Amino acid sequence: MRIFRNAYAIYIFSLMAALMMQSIVAAAALAQDLGTISRLEGSAQVQRGGNTVQATLSMGVQLHDRITTGKNSYLTISMLGGSAMTLSSDSTLTIDESANIGGTEAPRRVGLLAGGLHTIISGAMRSSSSTAFEVHTPNAVGAVRGTEWDEVYERGEPRLPQYKDCREYTEVWVEDGIVHVANPNVPGNPGQDVTKGHYVIVACDHPPLAATAAAGAGPGMRAFMAAGLIAPAAGIAAGVAAGTSGGGGSQKPSSPSF
Repeated sequence: MRIFRNAYAIYIFSLMAALMMQSIVAAAALAQDLGTISRLEGSAQVQRGGNTVQATLSMGVQLHDRITTGKNSYLTISMLGGSAMTLSSDSTLTIDESANIGGTEAPRRVGLLAGGLHTIISGAMRSSSSTAFEVHTPNAVGAVRGTEWDEVYERGEPRLPQYKDCREYTEVWVEDGIVHVANPNVPGNPGQDVTKGHYVIVACDHPPLAATAAAGAGPGMRAFMAAGLIAPAAGIAAGVAAGTSGGGGSQKPSSPSF
């Protein structure tokens, strides 16, 4: 009888181990890469499932990853169809939602919690008629179907005379296409479309200010062009060559950090 009980216990243990292994394999199969780290200067970390590891070239980026760049660092994530996101120094990005586009998973919504992000949406991600790509900051949403733009989120000192107590800002420069910018903390406000060559700022819990013409590119475009990382969008090169700043924004240094 004792031998039978021992054999039965071993059988149950083996069965449970096999089921756990199947679950692990199934979970791994579901964790698809949504992009790949194609450029890395300096240091960055990826937080995934409670673990934090150093980012490396060719590392896959997955849903719910949290990516943080260090000081004087930048990181580019290449995505479906030539789309890409370049994260600047001292920045934090989260991959919040994904979408299946032509049988391939790609990011659909990301969160910019600090710092700057230069984004290009092209190819299959641009031509998808059912899914808009969104960049969320704590006080703004930039939604597109295909474009190139800079988005910066900062907390610091007050900057606008009409909002003397505001210390939280999202800024958007559009190099190509159209970005719809809204503040989800303002119920009933529809936001606005920001077109190529224009700039807009969102302060705290206020609607976006009126978009203004930008004499040149945003800080990310200027910085990454200076570093030879990206090519200028059509119509922007002249302003950059002239050393102009993104309309309404402060002049930033031409370095891989913005």
